[in-house]
Amino acid sequence: TEFGCIQQEHFKLRLRVANQKTDAGTVLTVPLALPLIVQLGCDPVHFGVILALNHAIGQRPPVASVLMTASAVSGARVGEIMHYNKWFILCFFLVLQLVTCIPHLSLWLPSLMVN
Repeated sequence: TEFGCIQQEHFKLRLRVANQKTDAGTVLTVPLALPLIVQLGCDPVHFGVILALNHAIGQRPPVASVLMTASAVSGARVGEIMHYNKWFILCFFLVLQLVTCIPHLSLWLPSLMVN
């Protein structure tokens, strides 16, 4: 089914982007995956939203300047701050799953701008 294909591609995308910076991940992923996504009949805007959410989740502490700044200002270790961030990251994953499974969530606003 189309849903199974999207979920499978979502998982592959998550694995590819996991250890890359956002710019490099976009440059490497979009030219390779976009023709496949369009050929499967998925909306390119929906793919872009999924890609952006994946990149946002993939920002780890060495890249997350706000996390490092909060650690320096508060004097707390990064691990202590990440303890509180786990709920935020969990919510990010839930939103990613909702947007992946319900394309209307990511296509609603662009559809208002086109019409």
